[in-house]
Amino acid sequence: MLAALVINGSSVVAQQPAPAPARPQLPVKYQASRPLAEIAPASTYQSQPSAGALSDRVVAYAIKAKLDPVEKTVTGSQRVSWRNPSDVPVSELQFHLYLNAFREGSTFIKESGGQLRGDQMQAGKYGQIEVTAIRTAAGEDLLPVFEFIQPDDDNAEDRTVARVPLSQPVPPGGTVELDMEFVDKLPAVFARTGYHDNFFLVAQWFPKLGVFEPRGMRGRAEPGWNTHQFHANSEFYADFGTYDVELDVPSSFVVGATGRRVEERPAGDGRTVHHFRQDDVHDFAWTADDNYVVGTRTYEEPGFPPVEITALVQPEHEATVDRHLDIGWKSISWFNKNVGTYPYQTLTIVDPEEGGSGAGGMEYPTFITSGIFPTSPGTLPEEDDPLLEVVTFHEFGHQYWYGIVASNEFEEPWLDEGINSYTEMVGMADLWPEKDSLYISYGGVNLFPIPVVDLVDAPSRAAALPFVTKSGPLIHKAWDFKGDYNYGVNTYYRTAIALRTLEAGVESRSQATKRP
Repeated sequence: MLAALVINGSSVVAQQPAPAPARPQLPVKYQASRPLAEIAPASTYQSQPSAGALSDRVVAYAIKAKLDPVEKTVTGSQRVSWRNPSDVPVSELQFHLYLNAFREGSTFIKESGGQLRGDQMQAGKYGQIEVTAIRTAAGEDLLPVFEFIQPDDDNAEDRTVARVPLSQPVPPGGTVELDMEFVDKLPAVFARTGYHDNFFLVAQWFPKLGVFEPRGMRGRAEPGWNTHQFHANSEFYADFGTYDVELDVPSSFVVGATGRRVEERPAGDGRTVHHFRQDDVHDFAWTADDNYVVGTRTYEEPGFPPVEITALVQPEHEATVDRHLDIGWKSISWFNKNVGTYPYQTLTIVDPEEGGSGAGGMEYPTFITSGIFPTSPGTLPEEDDPLLEVVTFHEFGHQYWYGIVASNEFEEPWLDEGINSYTEMVGMADLWPEKDSLYISYGGVNLFPIPVVDLVDAPSRAAALPFVTKSGPLIHKAWDFKGDYNYGVNTYYRTAIALRTLEAGVESRSQATKRP
């Protein structure tokens, strides 16, 4: 995710936290206004790695979900398969229920005060997820033993992690399958997910297995679950697997999602089912909007596999459709040649609706969000404002450091955001050296540009400099940083500048050894 720091000329200024909103008064259980979908069939994928697999495929999800755009709900069912990757029996499963971060009393709300990087929760428009059924594939009811746990802070009101004891432990290398039903109440767009009018960005929306780390993984002495609560500054960590997802939405809506669209079929009552599949990823997100302008282009270059690029753009930004596609094409090309071959067949770039800025500048596997907003310097998309390139290239970079490397963003956020910010600096200089100005705008009109030398590099150095002497080590758990500004500068900019400095040192030493 792109750090929400306001670039003002060549300096970087922190946004002050907004006051906390009134605490939401949600019932303990949200009552669905529509019947639940039927339990999904067993996944067509095997959870065991097969020939040609790019990952160990510890998990497999087969999900069916139905969007109610009026009630702002998603009702769903899933069959989830999990393989024990360790050398010990495992007697319980642990799940993330991220949408419960938007409930009253959650650790996320207590830590953030209801704001994230300058974006404010809307009072009264909160969200949550309720698991309404859970049973083994053999039919054993596990809902009575399903319970919320708080492994990080003992906040009894936090419901972002749950455990499910099993009557039969999963042996080493063994597999367990669970059928689950759930109801999402989506929040007004905030902190990466939600709705604004008929724009939906549905992310972190299903009961998602945590990671059971085997002995020795990341230096672990004993095997165990690594399933942290959803904190104000933390992002995510999950196992690779396969996703087979059917999304039932009104037929007037355009849908984009992680992975390949394998089918689109009528569902009756003016609705359509959009069927997506993707192997070797560790998350699945999607969007639906009845206003999207759709653009497509195929990335093709000798020596690299083709990629179908889709841009889903708001109608008021229609002039930027080709620009979105061009940025996607150039981003794939640069990473192919400088980092490694992009391993997926698709890339979807989403332009959130105005008012849905909390969904902008975010990454999911094969699926990223950009954003053009009136609050950005330069509000006319046809002008030469560089922020669309900066944000989109940054989010595509996460396909590698978040998507392929799959680091633990809870405990080691610098491995994702910091390395990605470094590659953002290098890639922007290579691809768009002419993007060296920010526009001063007034009343929705770009007045004149202010040149900024090294648009990404210089502001990053200005932001990081005070923290070199005033802050401790940049390697912290995400929730151990003191505030979102401290987290953002250390995790993104200070890490990037440290890598940039090391690079300069290596180059300097290399030049010195070449001297006669």
